[in-house]
Amino acid sequence: MKIPIKRLIECCFKIADSTADRHGFVSIRNLSSACNCQVIARPLLVEAAITKNLLSPETWAILINSEIHEFSDEDFEYESSISPLRARTRNTLAHEITHAVACDLFGMDFAGSGNHSERLKFIEQEIEKSSPFLLLPKSFMISRLRQIRNTDESLQRFSRIHEFFGVSKEAFLQAINTLRKYNLRDFLLCESLLEAMWGIVEFRSKKLFTTSSRLTFDNHSKTSRHPASKLIQEQNSARWKIESIEENEGRVFCIATLEGHSSDWSKVEFELESLPKYGKQKMFFRLPGINVDKNLNGNRLRISTNCNLI
Repeated sequence: MKIPIKRLIECCFKIADSTADRHGFVSIRNLSSACNCQVIARPLLVEAAITKNLLSPETWAILINSEIHEFSDEDFEYESSISPLRARTRNTLAHEITHAVACDLFGMDFAGSGNHSERLKFIEQEIEKSSPFLLLPKSFMISRLRQIRNTDESLQRFSRIHEFFGVSKEAFLQAINTLRKYNLRDFLLCESLLEAMWGIVEFRSKKLFTTSSRLTFDNHSKTSRHPASKLIQEQNSARWKIESIEENEGRVFCIATLEGHSSDWSKVEFELESLPKYGKQKMFFRLPGINVDKNLNGNRLRISTNCNLI
């Protein structure tokens, strides 16, 4: 039997909703307790592992490498949105807890037939898709995303969301890609998700960088009619000229113009991992100004490109 990924995602959402505090933050302490998991930090040869607890067979023991993930008992016990564990630690533990959830839900044979290595690869892929949703309560996530419109003037408000939930930017955007793929209707109505992307830029100088369709994000916008999105996907390399750079609380944002185009939509706001430097850097961006007609006849949305400048 192959794992029904939509069912696992919905199960993770329900667990997250039930364990979140009144603000919508899911602590690892509450999450592990709800899923009958005990977290044990100790030196390991791997980053993390999960096994049945020999002293208590109805529970799971999650081992996490204390040399990679440093946190105290107090950090774990009193974790909150104000003082979360590191995003990598939260992502890693959520991944292992999802293994426990999947096994409890589908049994040990959920990977189906095939040789051992193929089954392990399949399990890891499905767990990786699902695990962020243990940290992203559905009701709170939808509420926060719907507050942001595509006509907002800044990317900065959108990019703060993943920080509140204590997940990495990459995990957050990958979760959105998964939601799009499986057409979970509540999220299709969140306009702010339509053109949120992350990927790699390569700086040719302090004023010029390129984005490559071979390097950028999982192309979740294949059906998008946004002209800039289409160009980024179809061109091997799109060149962007930096118009301005702003540092805000340790974060770097820049406005860049797509070379060879003068339309309003050719100006896009990027968030960079650091000040521009030669070579490759991670980036995060939203394409500006897509209007959405929420025509629910047939559960379809009509996307137009009456774009506004970010």
